[in-house]
Amino acid sequence: MRTLTAEERSLLLYLMRKAGLQRPTDTWLDERRVEDLRGDGVRSGFVLNKHADRDFDNLVSDVDFTDVDGIHVLASLFVDRNNNPYEVEIWKVDDTPLLVLPVFPNP
Repeated sequence: MRTLTAEERSLLLYLMRKAGLQRPTDTWLDERRVEDLRGDGVRSGFVLNKHADRDFDNLVSDVDFTDVDGIHVLASLFVDRNNNPYEVEIWKVDDTPLLVLPVFPNP
């Protein structure tokens, strides 16, 4: 378990705002301990709540961006039954590892 990187934090806030979720406090963000999402080797991302009900997952927002090598990337935010963020999934369309996660704008 680890803390969010600055880039992950900006992505999470961006996706939450886009989904219309309440902006979390800085304390909530500072206290998040995440696990790297390790699956089939194709997708990456991070898990915010490993105890979430995986039988219910709801995609609430996503964002497209381009990695530094020009390849299209999709990042998606999933919430649990209580609308709490539990996972951010990142998928690079050519199935190669993400090179750079950009910082997303958050007013």
